[in-house]
Amino acid sequence: MINKTIARRYAQALFDIAKEQKAVEKFAQDLKYAVYSIEDNEDLKKAIYSRLVPVEAKKELCNKIITGNTDQMVSNFINLVLDKSREEYLVAIVEVFDELVDRENKILKAKVRVADALSEDQLKKLEENLSRMTGQNIKASVDVDPSLIGGITVKIGDIVYDGSVAKQLGMLKEHLQQVQLGR
Repeated sequence: MINKTIARRYAQALFDIAKEQKAVEKFAQDLKYAVYSIEDNEDLKKAIYSRLVPVEAKKELCNKIITGNTDQMVSNFINLVLDKSREEYLVAIVEVFDELVDRENKILKAKVRVADALSEDQLKKLEENLSRMTGQNIKASVDVDPSLIGGITVKIGDIVYDGSVAKQLGMLKEHLQQVQLGR
């Protein structure tokens, strides 16, 4: 597991600059574009993460892809990360930067598991209900898990709300076993 402390330092530094320039959303978008452009191209990814490729060559490769497509400050930031040989932290830096943006915008992330896929309308209503329930803005990521049989589970931070049919059946089974033992 990559040490997030280093990623947090770099992400915080870029975030502070983005706030100062009132361009947090733009920097977030550009940083994702730059890093995922590297991650999505296998040859580029191998070159950037290789210890055998000189830093100047890495910077030249990155600059060909991101210059003109990102804010100059984000391009400079990527070059700084490469200069410091911290390229292995790029994905973690994006994740931490996103966390900082969410915190700034008072957004909580919710991990939702459902038995069947949700429509856009259903997802929007779910996020609205969770926002009302928590008093914060909720951004939900949804995973489909047929083993739930029906219903939904929601995890927000350390709290899990389990309204799945599988959970209810498990609780019913447990109850029936206790009743049977209590005879």
